[in-house]
Amino acid sequence: MKLTKQSEEFRIVTVNWNKPNLTIKCVKSFISDHIPESNIIIVDNGSTDNSVNLLRESFPASLIIESTVNLGFAGGFNLGIKEALSHDASYVFMVNNDTEITKGMMVNLLTVSKEVHADISAPAIYYADQSNELWSAGGYFNKFLSAPIDAHRRDKHLPQEPVKREFLTGCALLINSKVFETIGFFDERFFLYYEDLDFNMRAHKAGLDLWLIPTAKLYHHVSASSENTHSDKVYYWMAHSSWLYFQKHAKVWQWIFILPWRIGHAIKTIVHIILQKKYRAIKAYLLGFLNIDHNRNEKLYSM
Repeated sequence: MKLTKQSEEFRIVTVNWNKPNLTIKCVKSFISDHIPESNIIIVDNGSTDNSVNLLRESFPASLIIESTVNLGFAGGFNLGIKEALSHDASYVFMVNNDTEITKGMMVNLLTVSKEVHADISAPAIYYADQSNELWSAGGYFNKFLSAPIDAHRRDKHLPQEPVKREFLTGCALLINSKVFETIGFFDERFFLYYEDLDFNMRAHKAGLDLWLIPTAKLYHHVSASSENTHSDKVYYWMAHSSWLYFQKHAKVWQWIFILPWRIGHAIKTIVHIILQKKYRAIKAYLLGFLNIDHNRNEKLYSM
């Protein structure tokens, strides 16, 4: 199906950081499905390679926003989302650059989201290298932990009809522009990790409707956009953002459950790091976990 009247009401936003080949592949999947190139906004998040030139050569009709520094996930997407809204976009589809859409996905997602009056919606996301294996179908908040323990529901049966969720991964989200008026943008204190969980929680608290649209299908090259999924930086932000999230959203009584849960998770993570022989990462993880020397380490572990 070719987008016509719908094409002016949405903008697609993706963020690149030193992975132009991935980003090009992602954007081409939209264009090959008749999405106007002019609807696509690419934020280059302080890349140190030749990304900007390659992206401009590949997509002359797309808007390329160049940030001189890496603003993190939240900051990078906020930059693109604000630009999309300045073009009076009614919907913003924010999507990781390590993804590819399937034929008709965008039309399907837009159409069904309108039918169910979704404030935020997401496609069913599958592993790119195992196209029949589900990677994420959303989840629900556990009332004791103020967080989802079924964040991706990978082992659950995928419903055939749209279904409400409380959590949808930030990998791919179709967001009605009114949502930003209601709850604001992504919290840029979350440089990496938990920014989508925080956004979902704020939407949940505001009574907004989040929907999974299972007939819309997206492929995800899992972790391909990360420079190193086991790097010191990643482990630091994994731990730091976790505590920032719970400090922001957890009620006093919930800490009875959160503390042992997070300590258990920390022990499991450290054992994993040891088995991977990434010994420097243990220090980085503990610095983030204990929130020690926060200001210095934000600079140390900025990516």
